[in-house]
Amino acid sequence: MTGPSFIDPERHQKTLLRVTLAVVISLSLLAGSINVFFLDSFRLAFFNGLSISFATLISLYYWRSQNLKIASWALISTILFNLIAVMLIAKGGAYSLMWVTVLPPFAFFLLGRKAGAWVTAITFISAVIYMYFQMPHSKPRPLTVGALLNVIEVLIVHFFMFLHYERSRADAYREVEKMSMRDRLTGLYNRGKLDKELAHALAHLKRNNQPLSIILVDIDHFKQVNDKHGHLSGDLVLEVFAKLLLAQRREIDIIGRWGGEEFLIICPNTDKKEAAQFAERLRSAVRDQTIAEQINISASFGVTEASGEHSAELIVNEADQALYQAKALGRDQVAVYASS
Repeated sequence: MTGPSFIDPERHQKTLLRVTLAVVISLSLLAGSINVFFLDSFRLAFFNGLSISFATLISLYYWRSQNLKIASWALISTILFNLIAVMLIAKGGAYSLMWVTVLPPFAFFLLGRKAGAWVTAITFISAVIYMYFQMPHSKPRPLTVGALLNVIEVLIVHFFMFLHYERSRADAYREVEKMSMRDRLTGLYNRGKLDKELAHALAHLKRNNQPLSIILVDIDHFKQVNDKHGHLSGDLVLEVFAKLLLAQRREIDIIGRWGGEEFLIICPNTDKKEAAQFAERLRSAVRDQTIAEQINISASFGVTEASGEHSAELIVNEADQALYQAKALGRDQVAVYASS
């Protein structure tokens, strides 16, 4: 499989969700057993049982729906429920607050930077306010102002550390995603991204029955450019050609490098007559373009229109046949596929 189609930006979130649910169920079961059989703490065991029930329901829901967003919010709610239960049962005991620090990695990673920041900030502020009013009653000895300030400092560090981490992770993923779907030389979409866009365009055609055409473009005699002027000049030709296509394209068009000196243009809401007219404008613009070292080029264009029965492979094959016809006619031509 080529291009970005194999990249799943939610893969790690899905793994974290499944692992966390399994850990919550396992630890709650263990803690509940200890609370019942060794500590006689049935109130804590009751909350452990609720955690097991919530986590099990979330697991079943996610297994059936695969809705990561709702399952993630449900899991964060379960974690918050456990944190609140521990703090209330401990009546603000200083040790209970440390459990709040487990929230940021889950909130930021599962909910994203914006939602994770809001959930974490609200939880931290609420916990500090609660601890402040519980200070005189905390056991085994009252919590001092200095101790509370230390706790606040730790929570602030946690908040900004995970906020920065999530921002860095998101930026890194966007950069990798951009690199994975772009051709390094021309900056246009690469073959993998074009495959994906063409599949989407064909699916849209089948749903809405709107016209869809594609244009396959080939730079004429490109090998001669490399042989006569060198590969650096050949690269320059590709770069300039790509910029020309981008400058001439309509807002709805999707353009990418199909391979070598071939380029593919996906034209949504466009029938083959309109696509042929667009291709003719491109052909004329290419002829008028002079590249460094007085290199002049031309290009051949193959045009075809898709129907609801077309697969991606079939429509590209038709465009390729039209392109072959344009070359057979002497190149620097626009040819439209005609079914026999």
